[in-house]
This record gives sequence, structure tokens and C-alpha cells, in this order.
Amino acid sequence: MSIDPKRWQVGLIGYGEVGRVLAEDLRKQLLKVFAKGTPEIGIAAMADAPYAVVLAVLNDGPKSIAELKGKTVSVSNRGGLTFWLAQELSRQQGWGKEGFTITPLGATTAQTAALRTKQIDGMIVEVNAGYRLEEEKSGRVLVQFGDLLKTFHIYVLYAHTEFAVKNPAAVRAFLAGWFETIEWMQKNRERAIDIVRRRTDVSLALATRDYDELSGMFNKTGRFNPEALKVLSRSFVEMGTLPNEPDVTKLVTEQYLPGSK
Repeated sequence: MSIDPKRWQVGLIGYGEVGRVLAEDLRKQLLKVFAKGTPEIGIAAMADAPYAVVLAVLNDGPKSIAELKGKTVSVSNRGGLTFWLAQELSRQQGWGKEGFTITPLGATTAQTAALRTKQIDGMIVEVNAGYRLEEEKSGRVLVQFGDLLKTFHIYVLYAHTEFAVKNPAAVRAFLAGWFETIEWMQKNRERAIDIVRRRTDVSLALATRDYDELSGMFNKTGRFNPEALKVLSRSFVEMGTLPNEPDVTKLVTEQYLPGSK
């Protein structure tokens, strides 16, 4: 398969206006919309189950999820995705939302330092932080959140609403290029792994594990799962961010997806 560079050229004209998800989870982005009326709209489901997030522990730490009860687990910040995932994990064990102490500690480096010095019992972080502990033989992944929460959209692609209305061809071209890239990645395993290794400066073993465990989470069509949007909606109430479940279906559209009219 060859990727048409013209599609990317058109799509990238508005790169500052479209495709600005990348490092930001869906909850945080939609909260901006609810709180400030940010004029953006979700144009494609980028990735589904949260395989990019894990709960990691030291080798001599908790051996099972049950052993987390009453322990201390770090997250990046209060109100973010990792905080909600921690509460969801606790709820799924029947402990309510505070079966263990959830401690916001900021960056992964700070959380890792706290874990190594045993100030905390576990940390909810991006997957590579857990993989590195295993590679160093100092820790292990206890919970893979993608296995825990199958119905979800962890990442979504966005466009500035006004830009999308005025430049629908550019938005469609951007998405066409995105999905061609996902298709290429999934059909070219070895080359994709080499790109991951070089771009992220990780070992070949870690890059291979990244590919094998994470490539499947990318949505191949961009279509939104209504049940996944319901999970997102209830999360705002469970976190105490909003008093009632918002209708997030009004904040996404499938009209720019390949094959849509």
C-alpha cells in the first residue's frame, strides 16, 4: 500500500486546527468544552480500550488487585483520566471509589521515584513506565487497564469547529491520511517497530512489546461507540466534575470520516 502525500498535504494545511488530541485524553478535552465552551468537535475515535495505561508495582509489592485494598496508589493529577481509572478499578472490586488511597504526584518521573523509595505501593502511568520496570527487573505491571475496561475511547481526534465547517475537505483529507497510516502500521509490523524504537529511544524489546500490545487499540474506522460515550458521560458525575451526565454525543460527529456523506 502506498500513502498518497497529497492527502497529507491538504490535511496538514490546518494542522493547528485539526488533530490536536495526541497527548490529551478525551475526558480532559471535553471538560474544557463543558466548562469554557471551547469551540472544538470530536471528528474521529482515535483509540478505544485504554491499553496505554497500566498500574505498576515493585517486585515485592502487591501480588494481586485484591492486595491493593488499603494501599496507596499514585496518579498524575486529580480529575484526570488516571484518577478516574483508579476509582473505576476500586469500584470494580466492590470497594467503592476509595478502596485504596489515590495520591496525585504529577509527572511519571516523580511517581517512579516515589515507588522506588516505597512512599507509594503502586502507580498508574503510561504503559512504557511499567514496561521499563519489568525490563530493569525491579517491578511489574499489575493491572493493564485495556483488559479491565474494554468499552472506552481513550483518545479522540478533534477539529476547531469553525475550521471544520469552512474546510471540510481538509478535515476529510487529514482523517484519510490518518487511517491510511494506521492501516500501514498494522500491515508493516517490523518497520513500524523500528520507527517506534528510533523515535522513542527505547530498546528493541520494549518497542516490540509496545507494538504487539498497543497497536490493536487504534480504531480502524473512527466511528464512535455509543456505549463508550456513555461510560465517558458517567465519569464526569462519578468524579464530581458535573452534577448530571452530559450528552457527549452532541460534541462529536462522524460526518468527516471516510465513506461518510
